[in-house]
Amino acid sequence: MEMGALAGGYSQTKWAAERLVEQAAQAGLPTAVYRLGRLTGDSRTGAANTGDLFYRLLAACAKLQCFPEISLSLDMTPVDYAAGGIAALMRQPASRGRAFHLFNPQPAPLGEVAEALSRRGHSLEPVSVEVFADRLQRSIRAGELESLAPLAPLLAAAPAGTFREVPFDDAGTRAGLAGTGINCPPADSALLDRYFEYLVRTGFLTHPSTEP
Repeated sequence: MEMGALAGGYSQTKWAAERLVEQAAQAGLPTAVYRLGRLTGDSRTGAANTGDLFYRLLAACAKLQCFPEISLSLDMTPVDYAAGGIAALMRQPASRGRAFHLFNPQPAPLGEVAEALSRRGHSLEPVSVEVFADRLQRSIRAGELESLAPLAPLLAAAPAGTFREVPFDDAGTRAGLAGTGINCPPADSALLDRYFEYLVRTGFLTHPSTEP
């Protein structure tokens, strides 16, 4: 890929890291690759890293009272599932030399996430990606959402229709975890409510009635 075609470089760093793992394997070291989806909070407590872009997007939607109307499903891979899955797989000799995908096979459409926020009192208007990005930029310039500044370039660089979902296969992961009792909980209303309960409890999100 030409350097001029780089868009952030995140995926490229993952590619480079896996090449290093391959070199280690060729040198005789025991290796395995674990490819993680979008890590989200603990599925039991909802505790999460609210500095992640996923949670910043939620905060932006709540603050701007709108969400980008795009056909996109959000992978939410609870961190406890990912950690437990890796710990179980790495103890199996059969995992050596293999690659495992740990993601949520039952993601949540962005619209359902917005509905979950609406159930907590946030009236969210569906708008285009361009309108959402413009409102976000204006709020950042006004000093209202400075912590969300990293999100703006991602939206500005991805006009409507450019979002695409890349299919992954976790059959190997599910086979490796068979019998361990470790399963990824679906990104359904129960999981979303648990996440929002934590975000409200910690003050990351507020109920509209408590906002000045």
